[in-house]
Amino acid sequence: MVRGAAQRAPSLARLLTGILDESREAPRPGKLRNLSELRAAIMEGAVNRLRPKFMTVMTTFLALLPIMWSMGAGADTMKRIAAPMIGGIFTSFLLELLVYPGVYEIWKWNFVLKRGQNTE
Repeated sequence: MVRGAAQRAPSLARLLTGILDESREAPRPGKLRNLSELRAAIMEGAVNRLRPKFMTVMTTFLALLPIMWSMGAGADTMKRIAAPMIGGIFTSFLLELLVYPGVYEIWKWNFVLKRGQNTE
């Protein structure tokens, strides 16, 4: 579990960097005024992350696919190692592009923008 969090931290940091870059291009840089501007910045940041993340997930999946089909000596051990890796990369893909942006929107809107604070 700790290893999974450590692997996802840089990915999450890249996603949030993209969102923050978009918020700096708002009408008043660094100041998102309403929920629609926040959603637009989050959507743009997530869209910018989609292609690199998809390419990483697919290349890793395609590299592990032959291991899942192997039948030779030691194949049972390799399959037990590859199966959680395949699940982990797809989980990471879904978390980064669906869950993290939603959690960031809830946090940013409820705890920062509504109170008039600015954390950037």
